[in-house]
Amino acid sequence: MRARIVLYAAHSLRNDEIAARLDTPRQVVSKWRKRFFDQRLAGLGDLPRGGRPPAFPPDVVVAVKALACELPAATGVPPARWH
Repeated sequence: MRARIVLYAAHSLRNDEIAARLDTPRQVVSKWRKRFFDQRLAGLGDLPRGGRPPAFPPDVVVAVKALACELPAATGVPPARWH
């Protein structure tokens, strides 16, 4: 959506028109246009978020998700243990 906002702006559309076409609030359009104007392409990226750091490293998260997506028969664990 951020790229679409910038592309519509490049075609000289007003914030109201862009918001209507993308079915999003005008304030969102204004925010992304301003960030693109100030920082160019880098302004369209996500800013760092606050909060607690992740409890598990990314490789552990991937391994758990992979295990959760396997069928019980493929793991050799009895179905009664999958609850």
